[in-house]
Parts: sequence; structure tokens; C-alpha cells
Amino acid sequence: MVLKSDVEMVKAYKESRMDIWVGNRENSLKNLEKCLMYIKNNNESGLKVLFDPIEKTIESWNKIESNQLGCTIDNLVPNVNFSGILLYSGLNSGEFRGRIYGSSLIVSEYLNPIQGCINKETLNLNWVTVNTMGGFTAKISFNPSNAILIANLIFHQIFDDQTIKNNRIVIQEEICRFFLREIKNKFNLI
Repeated sequence: MVLKSDVEMVKAYKESRMDIWVGNRENSLKNLEKCLMYIKNNNESGLKVLFDPIEKTIESWNKIESNQLGCTIDNLVPNVNFSGILLYSGLNSGEFRGRIYGSSLIVSEYLNPIQGCINKETLNLNWVTVNTMGGFTAKISFNPSNAILIANLIFHQIFDDQTIKNNRIVIQEEICRFFLREIKNKFNLI
């Protein structure tokens, strides 16, 4: 028999894994703590085997400073947020991972105008954009049903390790805001 608390625990665990993927430390910790609470409060849960791995993940997160991770933009509309992380993959390339999250009902309502743009054969919306101010070209793939954005970036300049180290947080925040604006403008979102 599947317990309601097990279902809630699995939802929180899935959310924490998505938060890890986009570098959202605070939200991941919040969801992992929910998981531990569900396991502790339910002696009959079949998910007790996850207790130790979840605790170890929390310990690992606590060793990382939050500014070493992705950026978060709160309250696109009440209870809907955007998190993203820029991962460099070479001297002039990188990958951006972003996610719109919050209450699933509110996120669905927020993304409702996009539904008319979805191709029946594919769930991803793909396009290319050039940001002359930010100095990059991006191939973007957005999945509205999961509210996930992935972009491959080619920078118009070469970044050395010192430039990345000194400016990573600023560059990441600017790129995070750019992709959020890109989604909003492309699909006429609030």
C-alpha cells in the first residue's frame, strides 16, 4: 500500500533533485528536510532506505557557500520563482540550466499562454538568440510542461580562468536574468 506521506516525500525528493540540477541550494535543502520529516514521522514507510543518502546530501550542501551556486529570481508572480546556473564547458562555451518552480498549479497557470506554441510532435520549444550586450549566442530548448530551460552558449570572447573566477557570479546573474526575459518576451508572459 502506498501511503500519502510516501507520495509527498517522493515529490519533495524529486524537487530537491531538480534544485540540485539548477544550483538552488536553499530550495534543495528545504525539500530534503521535508523528506527527512516524512521518513521520521512514518515508521511504515518503504522509503526509509533513503534516509542516510538524504542526510549525506544535506551535509554536503551545508559545506557549500550559497554564492558558489546558481542564481534565483523570486516572485515572477506570487509563489513562482526562477533558478538557473551557468556551467562553463570551455574557454568560450557553456551550458545554462534554468527552472521555473513554485506551486505546480500557479506555475501551470503562469505558463498557460505557451500551450498554443507547443508542437504536437515535440514538447520542447527550440530557438536561437544572440545577446550582443552579453556577448554570446545561445541555442535554447524550453520544455513548458516541466518548466525547464537548457541553453548551449557560445561566447563572443574567450574567458580565461581568472576572468571567470572574478566575474562568475555577476555573469551568471546577468545570464539568468537574460534567459528569464527571453522566455517572458517570446511567449508574452507577465
